[in-house]
Amino acid sequence: MGTRRFRDVRFEPTWEDDLARLRGGSPAPAPVDEVVGELSVILGSLADTYPPVGGTPFRKLDVVSARGLPPLTAWFRIESDECVACYHLDEVLEEAEEDVETADLEE
Repeated sequence: MGTRRFRDVRFEPTWEDDLARLRGGSPAPAPVDEVVGELSVILGSLADTYPPVGGTPFRKLDVVSARGLPPLTAWFRIESDECVACYHLDEVLEEAEEDVETADLEE
């Protein structure tokens, strides 16, 4: 079994904008910063295990709700053998609630 390489994780300005929004006006460190700290470790070592989405170079990591935050999706891509670039950190839309509302409208 080969040795897994740890990549550096680079956060793009778009990620930083998302992070500021998710802090909700709170100064860093906010709960989202703790979650992002854990993502760095995961993406730095396991980015290859997440498949590209829809034929693009982008991959996503779904994050269950933690630290009082909603579920999140981290969008990233592998830039090279040495670097993973993180582009967006988005809240997951509550599809289950939308499905229930749609079902109620159809009755």
